[in-house]
Amino acid sequence: MQINQEVKDVETSLQSLAGVCEYIILKGDKELALEILTFLTQYKTNDKEFQSETGSALIKLKTQVSNELIKQARQRASSKTIEDMIEMAVAYLKK
Repeated sequence: MQINQEVKDVETSLQSLAGVCEYIILKGDKELALEILTFLTQYKTNDKEFQSETGSALIKLKTQVSNELIKQARQRASSKTIEDMIEMAVAYLKK
């Protein structure tokens, strides 16, 4: 039962990060959005709709940035935890 709740908490966190990422894109911070979307697409979840939506958003964003920026975002995202990403998103929102 506790594991089910933890899974739901993670899924809620991922959804929240995706929502914040939409806001970040609107604000024009493509580098941070790229890092978050890269993280979200690398995070394994059973929610196929979520994976499809974040994957599509990442593909669209990649057309707007350099290959070097994509590479850097991939490297940063692979070294982060979900807690790291949440902290980054909260810090961004507090600006």
